[in-house]
Amino acid sequence: MLSEQKQDLVKKMALQDDFSNAGEIIEYVNRNVKEFYEYFQNIKDLLYKPATDENCMRAFQNFVKIFDNIPLMATKLPESRTIVRARPNYNSEEFSKQSEISFHPNSNEIKANRFNVSGVQIFYGALQTDNKLDFSLTSCLESCKAFTSPNNPVELQDMTIGLWQLNEVLPIVNLCFDEQHLRTNISLKNATNQYLAMLKENYSVEAYEFVLEFFSYFSGLSRENMDNNECYYILSALFEAIKYYYVEVMKVPFTGIIYPSSATEGIGLNIALVPPVINYHILKLSKVGMYRFILNQENNTYNSKPCSNLVDVIDGEFKITNYKPISRI
Repeated sequence: MLSEQKQDLVKKMALQDDFSNAGEIIEYVNRNVKEFYEYFQNIKDLLYKPATDENCMRAFQNFVKIFDNIPLMATKLPESRTIVRARPNYNSEEFSKQSEISFHPNSNEIKANRFNVSGVQIFYGALQTDNKLDFSLTSCLESCKAFTSPNNPVELQDMTIGLWQLNEVLPIVNLCFDEQHLRTNISLKNATNQYLAMLKENYSVEAYEFVLEFFSYFSGLSRENMDNNECYYILSALFEAIKYYYVEVMKVPFTGIIYPSSATEGIGLNIALVPPVINYHILKLSKVGMYRFILNQENNTYNSKPCSNLVDVIDGEFKITNYKPISRI
């Protein structure tokens, strides 16, 4: 067992770059690398097993054992940073309230997704990156699976896009160690390299290689479209383990994670936030607009263009203008 100082030390390791007072934990990891690889393998062995409560708990417990000793990489999104979230307008449905394009308010109707099990609310969105890929496009592709489905493409689809503004600095856990993304997002790559350099300086070669392999694996998994959606319960367990560790062990608020986008093959950057970030007005909907996606039958790709004005949001409500629904075309 580690000393009673462990929680404070891990907190420093997770939220700061200073590992100078974390020698005891580092030595423990260096001595027990084999044990941590076993936890890692236990999780990977569950990947294609049924998404039962028992298997989910096993994954969660193994994640917690790792996060109990390995520092998560935390980064900070600056105040005024914009996050985009899109929602499809099926059957010419029109939206006019923030609640309609935010996370689903009714937990009974929430299906399992990349980082949440059924019934768990998460706000999914997209962030602009250095690679200049339009983050509105990233969010649309993630929100409407027909755009990336080779079997069931849709000819016309309208999307409502909300621009959400941060009202304060937001600490967030980075799960993006994917080289395919990082090579075109230099600012995040620099931050990730700084984190890895601190690990390399303080840990043994074997321990450093474990941490890099562990985070790289789950970074890659987070952008994969797996054949069996049940496999995502492993990522849900990861999300819940991070949240548990921040709230229950570190005794600090947990806001969410950033991870590479699956719909853009890792080029875009996604974000998954817990509801309090929106409910406490840390993130506020500022503007709303609409885009129309039109399928090009010749090359099976989509062209998109604005199909409404960009309107302001006042007290959680908005009125879309200059919009003609598909049903009236």
